Amino acid sequence: MVTFRAPSGASEGLRHVVDLANRDLQGLLNDLDTHQQGQFWENLHGYALARAEHRIPVPHLIASPERVDRAVREALELADEKFAGHLEALSGPDRERFWRMLHEHAEQQQATTRHPKARHGGT
Repeated sequence: MVTFRAPSGASEGLRHVVDLANRDLQGLLNDLDTHQQGQFWENLHGYALARAEHRIPVPHLIASPERVDRAVREALELADEKFAGHLEALSGPDRERFWRMLHEHAEQQQATTRHPKARHGGT
């Protein structure tokens, strides 16, 4: 798993939140298989983009039970809960930056879980 990192020049608060989110993501993904991780990243990718673009008025990550595995849905709900708590202390611009960074990270991870053999040099 590629580590989610704050870019240089990020505020101390944003760096701290990214560190917390990275720890949370690693913990949440430990219990998911590769297919489930793909579902997780796909849903998180869309959600983070919507949050960054202010398209979601309700701050809860909602994944349809028909579309995702139960373990994935639970991991998404925990991620949403954790992120909401971490972001409370950030300014509006830092929150937006967090969502944009998370969107980019989720996009990269989604591609990795789609092609897991490529990660290890396989075909």
